[in-house]
Amino acid sequence: MEPGDESAGTVRTAPGRALRRWWRGQGALPTTPAGVERCAVTVFVGVRAVNLAQLAVALPEAAERATRPAVFAVVLGGYLVESVAVSVVVLAAGVYRNRRLAWADTAVAGLVLLLQPAFASAADRTGSWTAWGFACTLSTAVGASVAFTRRREILAAVTVLAGCYLATSLAAAPVAHRSTVLGNAVAYAGFAALGRLLAGYLRRLAADAERARSDAARAAAETARLRELERQRVLLHDNVGVLRMFAAGAVPSGLDGPLRARAEALANRVRAFLDDAADAPGAATGSLVGAVRAAADEYADLPLETVLDLADGVEVPPATARAVRDAVATLLANVRLHAAATSVVVHADADPAEGEWEVTVTDDGRGFDPATTGTGFGLRVQAGSALAAHDITTHIRSAPDDGVRITLRGPLNTNTANNTQNATNNSPLNARVTGGAQNTSDTRNADCLPDADSAGSTDSAGSTDGAGSVGSAGSAGDARSADDTGSTGDAGSADSTAGAGDAGSAGGAENSGGEPNAGGAG
Repeated sequence: MEPGDESAGTVRTAPGRALRRWWRGQGALPTTPAGVERCAVTVFVGVRAVNLAQLAVALPEAAERATRPAVFAVVLGGYLVESVAVSVVVLAAGVYRNRRLAWADTAVAGLVLLLQPAFASAADRTGSWTAWGFACTLSTAVGASVAFTRRREILAAVTVLAGCYLATSLAAAPVAHRSTVLGNAVAYAGFAALGRLLAGYLRRLAADAERARSDAARAAAETARLRELERQRVLLHDNVGVLRMFAAGAVPSGLDGPLRARAEALANRVRAFLDDAADAPGAATGSLVGAVRAAADEYADLPLETVLDLADGVEVPPATARAVRDAVATLLANVRLHAAATSVVVHADADPAEGEWEVTVTDDGRGFDPATTGTGFGLRVQAGSALAAHDITTHIRSAPDDGVRITLRGPLNTNTANNTQNATNNSPLNARVTGGAQNTSDTRNADCLPDADSAGSTDSAGSTDGAGSVGSAGSAGDARSADDTGSTGDAGSADSTAGAGDAGSAGGAENSGGEPNAGGAG
């Protein structure tokens, strides 16, 4: 019993709970064979309940018009008892597939129809609730369509019902009402056909749904098996590379230490796998830079340069960090085994405007042709499908004798994007570029200004008398010779050149005397 379904001194019945749950929109029938059978039972019992409810409304008038009220009451009472008994049995079972019970219900319905003349006049046997047998026994036709699996049994039950009805009503009905009697007889067949159609269709749907669930469960089990197999293959792949190098013979002294460190790290991962741990120690980091650096640190024997500052502050989920670490380690292992590279660069960057981060591994080794050379397990899985599961794309650019460049790109989360944008806006380099942009005479020199304080001078911006040259904006000599440039008033004069170091040069490229710019920005 659910919480809230109990009250002091009151025990609520199952039908009452079911009705309340239905009213609240709860407890929907499942789309399983058992759910469909319960639905069919509910329809059968519901149709009978509706018929009896209609009779209850018209009961006073029907009993008053009965020719034998006592017989009327006995027949009606017996039918009510049988209906309740059948309803209780099928509701408790949750299914109505009992052929004996269905035939018993059909027999009772036929008997009720045959007893109609005993308490209803000929005039009341059509269109009157005094002869209530026809309306109430329609539910028997519905029940037969649900309970019987063979069509001939359904047809036999319908024949019994229609035959009993016609036997007591057709001959006694006025000529004008005989078509109504025939139409009522056809209703038995119609209710049975519709019940059969609905029950059969729902049973097929439930069977299909059950097969789909079974197929989905098998597919999920197979997916889990393949995922576990891939996890094992990843462990084997990483270990095979190290084992091959040790098996090749004497390991160079410069490579012995890094290989042993790598072997120890792989042994820890195997132990974690055997212990069913999530991953090796330290794998819970959410830092992109930390993940890349952890992979690069295991390859100190390579001519490796890491440029990771531009991705500082980029946070990724722990599982993504582990995937990136494994992918970068695999790429560097490939460089060690196959590239014969003299230079390897691992670069990390973040672009808040594009909303993504990027990690690039570049070497100047042998290279290969991606169009004709198949990728191995490492590139295909660890640097491919394993990253794709975390919304990370892999781009390979290579050519024979031209090295390999592999780029990993993943999405920035909102907080990381905002932090990275703020860090970019507040960086000293960005301050110099922003300030230099105010000098409109020669933007080529904006990044080269040696003096950030004078780079933003609005007095020089756009000036045509030589004081506004970007080349002279970074020149200390220009700041000291402002009076000289103003008094000369000659952008190309030799005096201005000697005093200001090309402060009067409009182009900012070289002074009129042919000497280099004092500021060096040109």
